[in-house]
Amino acid sequence: MRIQVNVNGEPREADVEPRLLLVHFIRDTLGLIGTHWGCDTSNCGACTVHLDGEPVKSCTVLAVRANGHDVTTIEGVSSGADLSLLQQGFREARRGRGPGLRDGARGGFPGARRRAWGHALPFLLLRMHAGLRG
Repeated sequence: MRIQVNVNGEPREADVEPRLLLVHFIRDTLGLIGTHWGCDTSNCGACTVHLDGEPVKSCTVLAVRANGHDVTTIEGVSSGADLSLLQQGFREARRGRGPGLRDGARGGFPGARRRAWGHALPFLLLRMHAGLRG
């Protein structure tokens, strides 16, 4: 099935299978790897994107559902060539740096939970971005 989706403000078209998940469309078809598939249970939020401005877990949404709609990923929250503050925070967190991540929130979690916290950052940052926009 051919779908047309506005991703991060750009119209994108592709042929997809009706059962393809939006997370795989974003990562595999479009090559946008900021959206993660982290837990196989839809609990972690690593796959969160905005669908028409509302946060959704893209591991639970079929790509065909996004046909004709707007999708914003973590890559799309900047307003130009420079990283937004949210993207900078995401980058620093993925590197294990930044306030509270080295010795605060992240430092208190053992192995698996620390990795899960890192995967959940797209969800947290996109939720913060939505809240800041109003």
